[in-house]
Amino acid sequence: MLYIKEKIEQKDKEIAELKKPLEQHLTEFASLKKENEKLVTLENDNMFLRHELVKVKNEPLTEKCAWQAVQLSKKDEEIKRLKEHIAQKIK
Repeated sequence: MLYIKEKIEQKDKEIAELKKPLEQHLTEFASLKKENEKLVTLENDNMFLRHELVKVKNEPLTEKCAWQAVQLSKKDEEIKRLKEHIAQKIK
């Protein structure tokens, strides 16, 4: 009976020794999986930013600035007209 217990303990030790490399590989695999998830997130962010960059490059900024300049000019004219109107009321 004692002989069988010793054999079982010996086999348990052998199994534990055989599990060590497997556990190391599993730990390494989990670490690589986390690293991969980070890279996928970065790749998605990179794709989004590239898309936004293309949109900005293709956006007609000169037209947008010209339109804003016209709007600003209109507002300046309105302010000038209102100031003149107020000045006439005060006189």
